Amino acid sequence: WPAAAKERLTQLGPKPKEPEGADVAQERAQREAALATSNARFRTAMDAVHGVLWTNDAAGRMHGEQPGWAALTGQSFDAYQNYGWTDAVHPDDRAYAERQWRDAVAANRIVDAEFRLRAPDGGWRWTNVRAAPLRNPDGSVARWIGMNIGQAIGLDASELNDLYYTLL
Repeated sequence: WPAAAKERLTQLGPKPKEPEGADVAQERAQREAALATSNARFRTAMDAVHGVLWTNDAAGRMHGEQPGWAALTGQSFDAYQNYGWTDAVHPDDRAYAERQWRDAVAANRIVDAEFRLRAPDGGWRWTNVRAAPLRNPDGSVARWIGMNIGQAIGLDASELNDLYYTLL
């Protein structure tokens, strides 16, 4: 080690003692309790807005299990993959919904759109979709996190917007 580095390490003092035994267990229990409380708050908020959470990859494609989306639309796993989710959008709203999504992904900006989705019973429900890019430390998009709200409670766009900002 260069002398300057050794001197700096000496100035920093001894390495802090790592917690042991009961300290580690207590710290872990506190973190787990905090996480459980946070998860309960999140689930309650989603229930309050009849919300469905989903994630897409950095390019905006739906991949993997999306149980909320499947329950909301009745689409199968294979049906909603990639851009298959657009098949659940009302034919009159499909071009608008896809354009809103693709424009937001291309610009890496929040999307906020309202359109009709097919429900599992075959009917149509209005929904407000909001999604935002989750960024990597370097600023690039890691994935998209979004939610559909209001699909079962009959709110109009203004009421959905008010509800969304109330939850923030």
